Formats: sequence, structure tokens, C-alpha cells
Amino acid sequence: MKIAYLLDSTSCLSKDDSLNECDSLYYLPINIMLDGNCFLTATNLDIHQDKLYQTLIKSKDLKVILPTRVEVDNLLKKIIADGYDVLVTCLVGSALSNLQNIVYKQGLDHKITIIQLESKDVGMSQIAAIKMFKEQVKSGRSLLEIQNSVQHMLNVSSTYFIINDLNGFNNTNAHRINPNIIKNILDVKEVVCFDKSNNGKISLIGKVRSIKKAIETMVDKSIENIDVDEYTFYIGHYGIIKNAMLCEEVLLEKAGNVEFKHFALNDSVGIHTGTDTVSLSLIRKERN
Repeated sequence: MKIAYLLDSTSCLSKDDSLNECDSLYYLPINIMLDGNCFLTATNLDIHQDKLYQTLIKSKDLKVILPTRVEVDNLLKKIIADGYDVLVTCLVGSALSNLQNIVYKQGLDHKITIIQLESKDVGMSQIAAIKMFKEQVKSGRSLLEIQNSVQHMLNVSSTYFIINDLNGFNNTNAHRINPNIIKNILDVKEVVCFDKSNNGKISLIGKVRSIKKAIETMVDKSIENIDVDEYTFYIGHYGIIKNAMLCEEVLLEKAGNVEFKHFALNDSVGIHTGTDTVSLSLIRKERN
């Protein structure tokens, strides 16, 4: 048995992440169409963002382009040709696309065993899931036991975002067409999360004025009814680091000396949120 792993390029993998050294890791690209020009979303987050920042606000027509069935088929053929007979997938949130099911069905056609890990949000959970699966394979446990263990981690992990407008999050063009002038003038921020009880769809937690109050609301909600020592907190940003640094300050003030890391959100996430977003992902630590 030889195991390969599959992510898509919303997975926020930084260039210095240890997974980059993994020969068995493959990617499906999520592309961005800006005013008719296609940009390949970087699996390494430091490649294209500077250029995208400059064009993001000016662009009038933005679209996220998912891989075609032909692209999926060609990648599966390559994975099989490389000698793998098991493929572990953790792809973009099921509420956002049908990509996971497409890969599964085409994998069956190619007679490769597909193990699906269902992530109902975007951010660090996909990477954490693959790392945990790879580590547990070394223990000699069955693939089903490992799948159940990692899936539990995904089920109890959460991601929160601060955005200017929920319509802008659901529509890549909305926040560029000035959706709510009054809201912008009043500096109203919306705190949202991926509602796992509703298949990972975006749920509004609250609307507050000022980025600091929004961050306080997000942190309060994230640490509500959990043991913070059982989680690693990932603070995400897309272009504006100061909001992420403020989130770190508030997190440490409210939750104490918790384990946290900063990361850059991927382009295909950032075009929905805008460049001034900040996110907070809670990833359940692996239990001994």
C-alpha cells in the first residue's frame, strides 16, 4: 500500500511548511479570473499575492474557477502512474464546491482507493488534517481508524472571519461594487463563521463598529465553551498584517498563554473577503 495526499490551492500552505517536502502531496489548482485574465492560485502563498493586491480592488469582474473533470482525471492518472494505490483527499469546504465528490467518483473509475476527509471550512484545517493523517499512518493503525480520528478533529475545529459585508463574502464582486456606502462610513464589520450544523455554510455571528470590537467579538465567540489548551489558534490575514497583530493581542489577553501561529490566507479566499480581513481558526490538537 502506497498513500498519496491531495489538497487544493485554498489550503493556505506557506513556502516554509514541512509539507512542501512531501513527495506524496498533490494539488488541484483553484484559479482566479480577473477581468478575463486567468491567474493560477499559488500553492505557495508568496508567489502571486503582490500582483493580485494591485489588481483586486480595480477589477470589475472576478471569478473563482474550479478544476475541470479533465484536469482531475489527468491528475489521478499521474498519481497512479507514480505508484500510489490509496489517495487521501481534503479539499475545499463542501459548502463551497462539489470538488470532493468529483474526485471521489473519478477515483472509483480509476480503481484507486479514495479516503475522504470532509472539511466544512477553509483555512488551516485541510493542512492540519493531512499532517495528522500522515503522522498516524506511522502508528500502524488501520486506515479507517485514522480516518475517523482525523475526521473528529475536523468536526470539532472552527474558523471565524471578520469581513466588511457578508454579500461580499458570498459574491466575489460584491465588495468591489460598493455594496453598502453607509456601512463603510460607519466602519461596520461583520463577524462570520462556517456553520458546521448547516453543512459549513456561512453564518453571521454579529455586526459591530470598528475592527477592534469585531476582533474582540470573534475571539470571545471562538473560546466560548472550550478548553483553550486543547486547541492551536491560527490567525489569518490577507494583505494587512496589523489586524492580525491586533487579533494576537486580544487573543492572548482573553485566552491566556495559548498556542498560536500566523498564516496568510490564500488568494481564492482573499478575493471573497477583501484585503483587510482577519480570520481565526481553532484546530483541535491530536490527543495522545
